[in-house]
Amino acid sequence: LNVRQQSGTPFNITTGRDNNGDGVFNDRPAGVSRNSAWTDAQWDIGGRLNYTIGFGTRPQTGGQAGPTGVAIVIGGGGGGPMGGFSGGAEDKRFQLNFYVAGSNLTNHRNYIGYSGVVTSDYYLKPTNVMNPRKLELGVRFGF
Repeated sequence: LNVRQQSGTPFNITTGRDNNGDGVFNDRPAGVSRNSAWTDAQWDIGGRLNYTIGFGTRPQTGGQAGPTGVAIVIGGGGGGPMGGFSGGAEDKRFQLNFYVAGSNLTNHRNYIGYSGVVTSDYYLKPTNVMNPRKLELGVRFGF
């Protein structure tokens, strides 16, 4: 499982008019400083579950001693192996890995794109939402 938490980000409040006559419509109301409004915080929970089946025997090294030591493999996303979750298949010639991965498992709405234009109907409201729940099923063949 993984958890992502992010504080809100600042955005500008503007009048939506050219108050000072410079041809640019990004003037702020009197007494309002730059980046003075904040979006809501964001969070989501993701996870991944995989199972590996190993089969076949590894070929012999031809009598030569191969390198020794411990290999530690850590991976994520895209069907990569996860250390400690290989199901005893790491000593087999072939590996078949089945996985399910998900992001935003709770389908929590993380709002973005807030409008800071005072004259807008959407003033201080979000205009978009980040990625909804996403599930991915996959199979990976290793040799």
